[in-house]
Order: sequence, then C-alpha cells, then structure tokens
Amino acid sequence: GISMNINDTKLVFIVSPSDEGDKSLETVKEVIGQLIKDDKKNRRNDIVYVSSLNTFNWMSDIVDKDELINYNLKLLTVCQEVYVLPNYELDEICSQSLGIAKLLGLPITYL
Repeated sequence: GISMNINDTKLVFIVSPSDEGDKSLETVKEVIGQLIKDDKKNRRNDIVYVSSLNTFNWMSDIVDKDELINYNLKLLTVCQEVYVLPNYELDEICSQSLGIAKLLGLPITYL
C-alpha cells in the first residue's frame, strides 16, 4: 500500500535548459528517473519532482514566451527546493528561475 501524508510532500523544482529540444527532455527524464530510483532505495517517498520542460513544454504553441516564463515562476513559488542541471546559464528561463529561487531563499543544489 501507499502511505501518504500530504503535508510532508516536498516539491523539488528542476531547472533545466531547453535549448536542445528533445534531447533536453530526454536529459530531464533521465535525471528525474535517477532521483526517483535513489529516493526509492533510501525509502524517501515524499518527494515530487517538477521541471518546466515536462510540465509546460506542451503549452509553447498555446501561450507566448512571457506567459510560459510566468507559469514557470508561479510553479517555482510553491516548490520547497531547487535542483539545477548543467548549462543552465545559457538559458534565459533558467536564469530567471534561479534568480527567483534565490529571492525566495530556497535551497539550491547544482547537479
């Protein structure tokens, strides 16, 4: 069975560059997969990983870039922690997300 205490759930926001299209998505998938595997091994069942790439990517033809950034930052404000993938500094959305994370005082881990 699955034991769940909603209050203990920790949302971790993954900051990842999106400049490589499908390859970027693949990278995020691998990283999150690895994190989940690690959590299972260590019996951590209260962490949920979100990344703008796999949360909002499909919306890019519905809303403009500014709206996308806005959604991204809103999601970030409800997260408790931030993990950052390499090459983030080349991506505008990543830089903005990181700036907000620092403003919010969120713990940031560079993977």
